[in-house]
Amino acid sequence: MIYKQTHIIGIEEIDSHCKATNRALLVAMENIACAYSANVGYGARDIETKKRAWILLQWKIQVLKRPFYNEKIEVITWSRSVDKLFAYRDYEIRYENGELLAIGTSKWLLMDTERKRAVRITQDVMELYENENKSVFEKNEDKIQYDEEELKTAKSQSYTLLRRDFDMHGHMHNINYLDMVYEILPQNVYDTVDFRTIHIEYKKQILPNTVIDCKYYKKDFTHYVIVTSDEGIHSIIALTQADDLQS
Repeated sequence: MIYKQTHIIGIEEIDSHCKATNRALLVAMENIACAYSANVGYGARDIETKKRAWILLQWKIQVLKRPFYNEKIEVITWSRSVDKLFAYRDYEIRYENGELLAIGTSKWLLMDTERKRAVRITQDVMELYENENKSVFEKNEDKIQYDEEELKTAKSQSYTLLRRDFDMHGHMHNINYLDMVYEILPQNVYDTVDFRTIHIEYKKQILPNTVIDCKYYKKDFTHYVIVTSDEGIHSIIALTQADDLQS
């Protein structure tokens, strides 16, 4: 089933050029995914009774053109596929005239909130999401490939977690990983680079009081941030600048 919402770009969603930020577009995609699930009975307000919650494992978005402040956009989503363990959801953002602005994909698992473990996605749940078997990316790669040798000498920087970083489940909210990356990027990179492809892989949840260490390096057109702690790797983020949109 194709699900759509109309959204107007707000003042808090733009950069110094009055264009929508990557965060704004990612939030628009996240919100419509949650609205879709709420529409079929698996939304945030259903968690208490169903004891089930969708947990995000991966985001990838590509920005083709940025809408401006106060422009109206249409956010579109559908379930691309569901198997016994994972659900895949794709997205488009367009102007009302149909012009394509951004595409995205995401990977989810269904969590038992009482037992704190993943559960199989049953046939009745699969049917609620009415797969479209339509993909916005020609290739859907689950893993971000990073250079372990580069990581050994990568610039390291700590990040102090704030109360606002945490969501209703008590772990760091997925959008705030992007905020964290922008805080630790070198200033000249932050000021000058237009990132058009954002790929985030979530490997281990971040809880309050976790001591975070972010490792950063650049290779070709892509900037990598590996989020670590004493527990291991929590997330891998790859930001590709506009020079290499087709990669």
